[in-house]
Amino acid sequence: MADRYGQPSGGRGDDESTALRSNIIQENDLVLTRLRAFLDDVRYREVDSDLSAAIASADCSPKFERLTQLIESIPQPRQTIFRLLRIGDAVDEESLREVFPSDIAIAMGRIGLLRQTTDGQWYANSLRITAVKDLLIISSIPPKYPTARRQCRVWLDDASMTVVEALPLDLSGRKVLDVCSGSGVLSLIALSRGALHVVGLEIDREAVAVAQANAIINGFSKSSCFRVSDTLSALRHEEKFNFVVCNGPFRPMVRERPIENPQDVGNAVLMRLIGRLNYHLAASVDGLLAIWNALGTESDGVITVYQAKEIERRLRASSVRCTFDIHESENDPKSLLDRLAGDEYSAADDIRRSLSNLRLLLLKEPRRFRSLYDVLIRIKRRGRDCRNWV
Repeated sequence: MADRYGQPSGGRGDDESTALRSNIIQENDLVLTRLRAFLDDVRYREVDSDLSAAIASADCSPKFERLTQLIESIPQPRQTIFRLLRIGDAVDEESLREVFPSDIAIAMGRIGLLRQTTDGQWYANSLRITAVKDLLIISSIPPKYPTARRQCRVWLDDASMTVVEALPLDLSGRKVLDVCSGSGVLSLIALSRGALHVVGLEIDREAVAVAQANAIINGFSKSSCFRVSDTLSALRHEEKFNFVVCNGPFRPMVRERPIENPQDVGNAVLMRLIGRLNYHLAASVDGLLAIWNALGTESDGVITVYQAKEIERRLRASSVRCTFDIHESENDPKSLLDRLAGDEYSAADDIRRSLSNLRLLLLKEPRRFRSLYDVLIRIKRRGRDCRNWV
């Protein structure tokens, strides 16, 4: 049985029922466009930007208590809108009716953005809408917020914003490949900076549905294509790109690539696809690759990040030049190991083996592996289409 806003009655449901649904999103692009028009009418983007300025932070997930305090100072009806869509707070049905036109509320329910609790409160399905530059981006409520009702599937965090700031300001005419596209924020930023077309690849189905919704809300549905893909598997052989961006998981994915050596710690997804990427790159290409929490060492003021050096070695074989922007991570090897060991999947045999290998690696040379590093790798190649990657 469905309620008046198009959602099944009776609480949260399983992950399938709570995910934004791709097929329904595609059927309702006009309504999503109307949702954007409604948010523009209430100056949602401008108000959200003002909130960030008041907190004096570019962090799209500032402290919940401070953000809530600021939202409570906003006059109605905007306060209700921001409680619901910015921090994921629940509102009663009367407040919902007073704020949202009925057709928009119904559409939000149909696509899975809006859901009802067992006590009749309405909430935004552990999703939020955040201003990023000139865009509005749907993503998951961060797990540190008490309003997060389920697992964070669509991340928009400091790592995302770091790559946003690092993207070139002018991407005119570029065909862009976005690997690990998540919410689609990097793809859409690229389009807002003049890119001709973007293909985003993401393994998580809900993230792909969210990216499709974000493309519609921001007016880029015709110039973007988001696909469910394990690394590059959804690309056609003939597809070529002259700009590539890859912002892999912030936490190393030890299931993806067994940890045997220092270079295995970092962006495991990138290490898996690097050998096949060249088949989809034009003769002249630029790009931005992100590595988070990679093992490295410093000697006489020179920092060596093992995975970054391995990626550079492989790219050099195809005449691709690399430059590095290296910063020490907020994590250290021990705290990262503790977090990985606490993951829900850490009991699997392959995970335990990788974690054991990492622990032995750190114990063997504790002075050598005292720090983790975050690296932005800028790549460039001009005029040569080499297919023999190592």
